[in-house]
Amino acid sequence: MEAEEPTAGATAEARRKAPPCGNPRCESPEDNVRLQFIPDGFAGEVRPGAVCFHLKRADCRRHFLGGEPGKPGRPAKRGSESTRIPVGKALAVEPCPPIIDSIDEVWGYRCAAAPASRACTA
Repeated sequence: MEAEEPTAGATAEARRKAPPCGNPRCESPEDNVRLQFIPDGFAGEVRPGAVCFHLKRADCRRHFLGGEPGKPGRPAKRGSESTRIPVGKALAVEPCPPIIDSIDEVWGYRCAAAPASRACTA
């Protein structure tokens, strides 16, 4: 009998993403969540039998792709320094827009019930 050549399906089966995670310090290596193949040519320490690592876990991603550890959590939502006004700075007076010369009437809605002394009688 002749030896069969590997087919495309067999090659894909050999490169199937599956646990365990290749990071030796991974806290849950058997989780099958967001797996990425270990980069070709990676020379660091790898868990035996692993072909993937957790892409969305910072420690696993840093182990295989490099990078510095960041501060935990989301970054603060701060405006840029240019939008802040220093204390004591004189603000320029902005003129009214040219389409508004003056305010003649103010309209509004009253949400509270009128007091009895102001009730209209017809």
